[in-house]
Amino acid sequence: MMQVIEASTDQALSRSYSAIILMGKFEAGLFGVMIFLVLGVLALIATSSDDSQSKTNESLTDVQTLLKEVGSSPEELAPISSPVPAPGFEDVPEMIVVEEPESEPLPILEPVPEPEPVPEPLVVEVSLPSGTAVPGCEEDNACYIPFLVTINTGDTVVWSNDDSAAHTVTSGTPSDGPDGIFDSSIFMSATTFEHTFTESGTYDYFCMVHPWMAGQVQVN
Repeated sequence: MMQVIEASTDQALSRSYSAIILMGKFEAGLFGVMIFLVLGVLALIATSSDDSQSKTNESLTDVQTLLKEVGSSPEELAPISSPVPAPGFEDVPEMIVVEEPESEPLPILEPVPEPEPVPEPLVVEVSLPSGTAVPGCEEDNACYIPFLVTINTGDTVVWSNDDSAAHTVTSGTPSDGPDGIFDSSIFMSATTFEHTFTESGTYDYFCMVHPWMAGQVQVN
């Protein structure tokens, strides 16, 4: 029995050694094939690089010869690159930027002084009070109230007959008589007379019916 076991063990060991030897030979062969392939690729690359370098040198020589015949420099013959529109934007017009001209500064306007407001024409009333048909009102200048009226050119004076008797408003003086500037002629009780003064000056007036009645208008 022991002899049979020893024979089986020897056979197993012999087979294992054979397998190991075969695997070693296979790996050595595979490694040799890989080295051969790598060397072949490197040789092809070197050959291609030498050919391309040779062809590049020949092309440069031809271009330089052509430039000498034409008489132009490489910079002059360099193509002008133009931007290629992106897909979908071929029909979009080119945007042109227009610079706006510089605007001249606006002149400084000096403030225009506002005209002084012109006062509106005034209307001043003068009363011929009751009882002036009898002398005595001249003592305190009460025959025309007010006795003195101060106005501006363009203003109007309105005389109102508040007496029961008829009177006049006549420019001038009792001593010199009428001067013809204005004259109401005789106007009755409860009536009025008005005159607009267009020129500056001092205007004396009186009543031709009752000459003691006197008044004055000062026009500025």
